[in-house]
Amino acid sequence: MPVPGRHNAANALAAAAVGALFGLGPEEIRRGLQSVRLSALRLETVRAASGAVVLNDTYNASPASVKAMIAFVGELTGYRRKWIVLGDMLELGPNEDRLHYETGASVCPGEIYAVLATGDRSKHTVRGAAERLGPERAIHFADKDSLVRRLLEELAPDDLVLVKGSRGMRMEEVVHALVRG
Repeated sequence: MPVPGRHNAANALAAAAVGALFGLGPEEIRRGLQSVRLSALRLETVRAASGAVVLNDTYNASPASVKAMIAFVGELTGYRRKWIVLGDMLELGPNEDRLHYETGASVCPGEIYAVLATGDRSKHTVRGAAERLGPERAIHFADKDSLVRRLLEELAPDDLVLVKGSRGMRMEEVVHALVRG
């Protein structure tokens, strides 16, 4: 399957099981999985003006999808520093503060360099990440512009940046600003 990440392997297994349930053979399932293409704003890879690799996964965000992407980025090798840039996850209901906190707390210090976030709810994400990374590497910003300015000051050509957030946060604007420099 031409889509990276363990979480996508689990999705592929589920799709294969459904295909088999509906009578598809192994070869038909294989061809179907090989033809998978991600929609726009899902794991798009672009280069920042600094030369850093930026993973644009700004189509949408939920606690499960953000945690899966944090784990995916943590597994990648060949980068000096790995940055997680997050916006709020919207429409989570009455547990939104806890869900944001738990998402931040899922960051592994040995794998992720820093978490930068914006949005009212993301204060809780940063609080969770700060417990793992320390307050100097988990930072909340009042707006996207100040987040981008800070990141542009620090990004190096051998860094990796994941940008993710709910559609309503328009986090693709961060990606565009990093590309423009």
